[in-house]
Amino acid sequence: MKQPAVKKPTESPSRSNVEMDDVGTPPQLAVPVARQPIEMALAEETNRQSFWKIIETIRWRNVSDGEIDEELVARKLGRLRGDMRGVFLRTYHMFYERLSELMRGYGIDPSDVVVSHVIGLGRTAFETISTSESLILFMAENGECRDLHQLVMRYT
Repeated sequence: MKQPAVKKPTESPSRSNVEMDDVGTPPQLAVPVARQPIEMALAEETNRQSFWKIIETIRWRNVSDGEIDEELVARKLGRLRGDMRGVFLRTYHMFYERLSELMRGYGIDPSDVVVSHVIGLGRTAFETISTSESLILFMAENGECRDLHQLVMRYT
């Protein structure tokens, strides 16, 4: 029995020098699209690392650990320019929303003071406190928090 002939598509003049993959996408277009989520994830991780480095420089601490230098905080935040300012604010708001949502899930009313204070304590404290309902409750109820949020809003 004779096999039916397979008709090859005709080449269009605009694609004559471009190889196509199985679905008709030129490989040079398919690769960046496939890498885009990885590149975005790497960029976001870099942004988070930059954010936490900035947070470390402001030396935020609990009320019982003594005073903070608000002028230092104002200088550090006020010096952020251009892309870094945008990265800082986007990342701050991302962590702010994440912790606020966790607090609501625990039945705790998130306040600017508590949420921003936990962020200000740095990455390790943020990750530790945000996974513990009792630690969040302790921070909220024991007067250990300072208002980083108002400084972020004023100086960035």
